[in-house]
Amino acid sequence: MSASRVVPLLLAVGLGTALSPGPSKALGAEATDSAASTLLEEVIVSARRRDESSVNVPMAITTLDGETLEAMQYRDLDAYASLSPGVQVYTAGDGVSSQLAIRGVVAPGEYTEPGNAIYVDEVYVSGMRTLLPGFYDIASVQVLKGPQAGVYGRNTIGGAMLITTGQPSDERFARLDASYAQYDEKNLNGTVNVPLTDSLWLRTTGWYNDRGGGWYESGIDDKNIDAWTETGGRLTVAVFPNERTAVTLTGEYAGIDREYSGFTGLLKGAGLGPPPLAPESRRNVLRDDLGDAHHDSTRVNGKLDVDTSPGTLIAVAGWRELKSREPGADADGTAWSASYPDYLAGESWPMAPQVYARDDRDTSRNAELRFLTADNGGPLSAMVGVSYFQESGRFFDQLTAQRDLALILTAIGQMGDSTQYSEQDTKSWAGFTEMIWTPLDSVEVTADLRYTRDHKDIHFEQSTSGIFSLITASSSTLDTGETFDNWSPGVTLAYKPDNGLTLYAKYVQGFHAGGFNTVVNNPAQLTYDPEEAQNYELGLKSMLFEQRLQLGASVFYLRIDNALVPQTDAGTPPVTVQRNVSTAETSGFEIDLTAKATDALLLSASAGAYHNRVSEAGSLGLDRRPFVPEYTASLVADYERPLADALTGVARLGFRHRSGGTVLAPSNLGLEMDDYNLLDAQLGIRRDNVELTVFVRNALNDHYQTGNYFPVPWQLRYVVESGLDAQTTRAIVRDPGSVFGARVTATF
Repeated sequence: MSASRVVPLLLAVGLGTALSPGPSKALGAEATDSAASTLLEEVIVSARRRDESSVNVPMAITTLDGETLEAMQYRDLDAYASLSPGVQVYTAGDGVSSQLAIRGVVAPGEYTEPGNAIYVDEVYVSGMRTLLPGFYDIASVQVLKGPQAGVYGRNTIGGAMLITTGQPSDERFARLDASYAQYDEKNLNGTVNVPLTDSLWLRTTGWYNDRGGGWYESGIDDKNIDAWTETGGRLTVAVFPNERTAVTLTGEYAGIDREYSGFTGLLKGAGLGPPPLAPESRRNVLRDDLGDAHHDSTRVNGKLDVDTSPGTLIAVAGWRELKSREPGADADGTAWSASYPDYLAGESWPMAPQVYARDDRDTSRNAELRFLTADNGGPLSAMVGVSYFQESGRFFDQLTAQRDLALILTAIGQMGDSTQYSEQDTKSWAGFTEMIWTPLDSVEVTADLRYTRDHKDIHFEQSTSGIFSLITASSSTLDTGETFDNWSPGVTLAYKPDNGLTLYAKYVQGFHAGGFNTVVNNPAQLTYDPEEAQNYELGLKSMLFEQRLQLGASVFYLRIDNALVPQTDAGTPPVTVQRNVSTAETSGFEIDLTAKATDALLLSASAGAYHNRVSEAGSLGLDRRPFVPEYTASLVADYERPLADALTGVARLGFRHRSGGTVLAPSNLGLEMDDYNLLDAQLGIRRDNVELTVFVRNALNDHYQTGNYFPVPWQLRYVVESGLDAQTTRAIVRDPGSVFGARVTATF
């Protein structure tokens, strides 16, 4: 069955089930005893830096419950994001760092501060590098759509994702989770919550995840390309000195080791190796020197919350450091190795293998102070705040020749390397305010204003020698700095005739500061200018069918002036940089719903349709921004049924769909993103506090991960030699295929 039929069918079935009474749960008076169990629980969000019911917030929000995500084993950014309409995640060159594309806003650069923000425990973490490990013991994930001019406004012109980890409570409990899956994949994680005293609570989480192999195997050195290991832990302490004061401190560390970090994409259907090499496949990848990588992520943050008679004073501060080291990774992505004997015999030789070595570090500090007026029943409430963000990034990249190619270059006196080194420093100050005026019980007006001032400095060095001085940019050194500032207003008008319905219209501006392309061949390509966004939106939030269905829908138009689009910076290898060349426009429709069909069945679904265009094509000839899907949909179902005394059957299903959009490639290649239909399922039993399930991820065995890649010139050569059409050859990255496994979870 085609995707065009699968998605509407699944959504129709899910919605129909939600709106129809269960076999023994009719809505008549005789069912009053069970009515309470079929009601949806109130969803509390913090989109306006205060706890509010989701239905009452005039904003498009997708709210993901941490328990549901954990039950489905959705523990990575891509899985979280794809449950929200129009959100796409693409991976950077290290295979670990990720960035979000929301509503047509995307900055496809490995070291570019994005236009969509991610906050973890209220601390901004979307710097030049975004590495988010430790998706364990997550309380909730909120995806806010559109520019967030006021409270979450730093570089947020497409939207923001708010991740809240599990917080200490006064309940004593422990949880242990273990699973084993195909390709020797082992996962062990656990959480312990202990109230040491009435005023001191502690919560700690640890995890170990190891995969010895996977779908991709190297036919050259007989190793698994997608093997990886992650070990980490988090400790959170909550202290209550008195009834009005709360202090929370969190520390987290994770280490990630990944094989073959330089695996830059499998070309779907392409036989990259010319005869007599066999065509590449998931089980036979022919690449040179695909080196490993090690990443360290450390963060510490704290929050002070003080209640006073006039209102609440909140201070938040955080520190984060990311380290990434790749001792050697394939640079040319080819299957060929240069042959020194062939060179001596006078035969031609290819430019392979070339190897990257990288050593990067990114450190950021974040502080915010805000004051929220007390809720005294009056028509006006307000919040004012100031924030400071500092980030220091160091990047080192070296390209060298290896093995036979090194012998050849030495013989002709052209042995050398190409080295790039840069240090970037960002200092950002911001002041923001949000005022909510309720002139009538059913009318609410929200006004936002944010002032941002960013100053960025860069020190850039590039040196070349040997043959690299002939085929790439010459040696150079550059020191420069830029300052960017902006006022971003927003206004929202909401009509709330009752507690279960909100209609709203809004106009919001957003700002994405300019900056520097860290990786360039031509120093003239270093700087790019700010983006400025304007968003117009109409929406509704409603609770229907006697609190059994919560619905949110919106239609929007987003215009970004001076928009960033990717450009080619010629050199060896060519790199992609961000340049301001056009206006980008995205219009679309989004819908989110949650339904409690019966006391046993909970459904969540979403869908979105988008039209994205840029007014001026760049050097890649793009008429739209890459990694922006045209259609998305999702459905998550959680069903529990008593089987016997103390024995419960559980069944869970997750479905995610994406179609349309393009990867980062010249438009004449026509490299559309692959459509996908991802189906995850679990079936199991629970007795008392122990649950045993069997599961399958990606049951349809579909390609789905999208990387910042397209066929590089060496690969295009093999595409042509293989007789393939470059118009239909696509880049795929590390998607692991179907994975079957078993899992046991116990709570104490």
